[in-house]
Amino acid sequence: MAQYKPIKSTGVATPYLVHGAAEQYLRIPCAAFLWYAFLSGALAPFLRTADEATVASCHFIVWRVLRWVHAYLCANGVFIVTLFLVENIRCLIAPGPRQLSLADDYEEGNPTKVDKMAAFEYDTPADAYERVKMFCFMVTGVAFVRIFTATTGIFLGLFTASVAGYLDRYAHPWWFGFWSRLTAFISIVAFSVLGVYNVQQYGQFATRSECKILIANHSCVIEVIWVYVMGGFPSFVSRKENLSFFFFGNVVRGSSSILVDRDAATSREQAMTTILRRAGDPTAPQLMIFPEGTTGNQQALFMFKKGVFEAAVPVQMVCIAFPYKHFNPAWTGRGVGGNGLWDILVRLSCQFVNYAEVRLLPVYHPTEEERRDPKLYASHCQRMMATVLRENISDASFSDYKEAFRHFTELKKNR
Repeated sequence: MAQYKPIKSTGVATPYLVHGAAEQYLRIPCAAFLWYAFLSGALAPFLRTADEATVASCHFIVWRVLRWVHAYLCANGVFIVTLFLVENIRCLIAPGPRQLSLADDYEEGNPTKVDKMAAFEYDTPADAYERVKMFCFMVTGVAFVRIFTATTGIFLGLFTASVAGYLDRYAHPWWFGFWSRLTAFISIVAFSVLGVYNVQQYGQFATRSECKILIANHSCVIEVIWVYVMGGFPSFVSRKENLSFFFFGNVVRGSSSILVDRDAATSREQAMTTILRRAGDPTAPQLMIFPEGTTGNQQALFMFKKGVFEAAVPVQMVCIAFPYKHFNPAWTGRGVGGNGLWDILVRLSCQFVNYAEVRLLPVYHPTEEERRDPKLYASHCQRMMATVLRENISDASFSDYKEAFRHFTELKKNR
């Protein structure tokens, strides 16, 4: 029988504190205070005196309209914070994971291997219930308020992250500490607006002296932001073309990330050399890698690329799941019947709650055989993570998308 580790659950996705045990106890009373403030604003137009109503109707029509707009936005705030309170109280009462396995036998896990095409299938297209719910969220304007607020938060967080990277994080720790915490705060608020009111975290991030490489499964966009923010702004591998995006250059410099030029024939070798050098440098920041190389469907992991495993260094596996019933937020693409980025944003905004949970496994040290064979090392990590995530495994890769498009088109024609 599998043994279970007493891993403490730590809710980290709250808009009050970034880290610390006090967050567990402060988030609900703080949310209750915010709920009262929003409720007061929502009821304000109904609590005016007769004199105020007369003055407003005669001379201050614009002011009156603005007051009703303010009340409407506050009503949206009441709705969102109410859901936040309900979900966080539920997490305190029943903190266990909905999907992740907490068993300690994951190293010997042997998940089912499925066909490549199974890794591209999408299981929650918008049905009648989802369409009615989306209609209600859009008609009331809640979805648009959520989208606007979350998008604003994301761009603001990108800006503050770029400011954090303006000065060297080690030469000016006070500068990086302030702006990185502000970025984390903004990002977590954006999560909460999108319905991710609480991320149940099991385990802790290893320090950079313990482990240089963080590997995580990739199914959406949320987990990228979460690992980057909560992991202490680790380095990452990015295309050189991304430097043209707003503020992204400073983000890359601030996190000492590795740039890859896809047009250069020696790009892969240079990136690998940098990873090997970072792995042996005790002063270098951690590096987060998504070894699947693309986004999966939360049902079967893609094949792990051997690149980072060629370094034969210890890794910490970060297993991220988004439990769902009506909406799977996986970014599989419309070409295979799934969602594009805009679809995910809209459907996230039309859910009452979106669940997220993370298990940070202890640092894994490869065996001598795995050190000599990076494919074996990558395959073992894939099986271990799939066991924790309760997913299948596959040999699918990004290059199989064309075949998946044709497969989906044929299925659609035969219906």
